[in-house]
Amino acid sequence: MQSINDIFQKINGVAVKYGISTVGTANSEILKDTELTGYDTAKKIDDADAEDLKNAIVEKYIPDCKDINDLHTDVMDKLFEDEETIEGDDQVKSASYFSANWIKTTLSDGEKWEKEVKKYNDKLEKNINTIIDNLNKDDDTLAKFMTNKDNEGKYIQYNKKYDNVTSDNKVEKQSGTDFSTKAINKKTFLVGNDTGYRATPQNVQKAIHALQKLASNEQEVITKVTSEYMTVVKFALAQARKVWTAAAAWSSGVHKESVEYVNAVGESAAE
Repeated sequence: MQSINDIFQKINGVAVKYGISTVGTANSEILKDTELTGYDTAKKIDDADAEDLKNAIVEKYIPDCKDINDLHTDVMDKLFEDEETIEGDDQVKSASYFSANWIKTTLSDGEKWEKEVKKYNDKLEKNINTIIDNLNKDDDTLAKFMTNKDNEGKYIQYNKKYDNVTSDNKVEKQSGTDFSTKAINKKTFLVGNDTGYRATPQNVQKAIHALQKLASNEQEVITKVTSEYMTVVKFALAQARKVWTAAAAWSSGVHKESVEYVNAVGESAAE
């Protein structure tokens, strides 16, 4: 069994990117790159089936996993060596693949692995919840801006990331954007005078809603991925305990030599 730390992706804050920019892009395509192939505009995300979005997101956490329904198999393959790497029965029976040492390692490190999975889950859950909160705040502030008749006909130049991380890789909490402080006159809502780069509040709102949908689906993926890791770790730990207990009872008789025990385990693994 590989180390949990070797399996987890080195995700600094979040796997998917969350940002909006009206600068230098068409009014209908104002999202920054989400880093998800095929889902880089508000419309594409809005039109996407939730299952397809999850399948695109899950690969950020489990490389080569392209279907969230295959998550269990892919996590098992990541945590345990693929059987194709075993060179033959001799390797198994010699206990170089499956041995008392593997069981000892699992028993000694299993609880630590469980704690690592929980720590990983807590970090990702907290970060995605912060992103959702950041998006909700701007959504509420923009909605209030749009209901104010004095703001009719105004445009927005908008450039913001919702997933800025601190030095310890925690997503930074943000207050709602104060749109009203940037108004220059009744017809423009720009920082500067270049009216070529502008977006309607409605299209900015669509982009925010698209990112909210994306974050909600990533939240579900995080839960499924870390739950699957925990399930497999607990499975490995339980099986190691069973084999160790059975072996202890068996070796308490005439079979004292550890090599006999290791070979017996290897033979059962081969079967």
